[in-house]
Amino acid sequence: MSARTRTSTNLLLSLCLLAPWARAAPSLQSQNICNSPDQNVSEKVRRRREVECLLSKLRDEQLRQSDPEEVFKAMRRLGELRAVVVVGDLVRLLTLKRIFDWETPENAGHTGIEETIITVANRYPAVDALISIGKPALPALVEVIGSRESGSLESENAIFGVFMILQAQPAKGAEFLRRAARRAPSREAARRLLTASKNRLLSPTQSDR
Repeated sequence: MSARTRTSTNLLLSLCLLAPWARAAPSLQSQNICNSPDQNVSEKVRRRREVECLLSKLRDEQLRQSDPEEVFKAMRRLGELRAVVVVGDLVRLLTLKRIFDWETPENAGHTGIEETIITVANRYPAVDALISIGKPALPALVEVIGSRESGSLESENAIFGVFMILQAQPAKGAEFLRRAARRAPSREAARRLLTASKNRLLSPTQSDR
């Protein structure tokens, strides 16, 4: 093999080895944006960057499979930020379910594992984030209730979100849903909203779903 051929082969091998790092760089950079303050930009810009980074995690289907807890952390932070812009994405993940470590088959029967009281909000972190965002999330939750089958998991989680946002007061939540039914775009949506208005207030410490 000539010196020129060896040089070309080595160069090609180096490029192949470097390629995965080159592809990974944007992902690593986007992760750093979430938590790395930049003193050279305004608070508004920092917040926008953080929301964009966290939102990218919500939309990453592979991350949901490989590291769902990272997605749940992103949801919690978006709720803390009251990021109204992500309400639609959170609503689409209303049924994304958290499985706690002590529930996994490999940990079954193990002692010393800290167990958590399961609630609707911590079982379904998107619900918790929407509750934190508050009243700006109500229209999206109403749309879910009106467009999904009564009794479905999506509908039940949305009802729970509505009641909790309205200070967990059954009368207030029921009246809100009855008003929404009067403005519903279809008879079916109105029926579902009226059915939801009669739903018992879900206890925040009860979830067998």
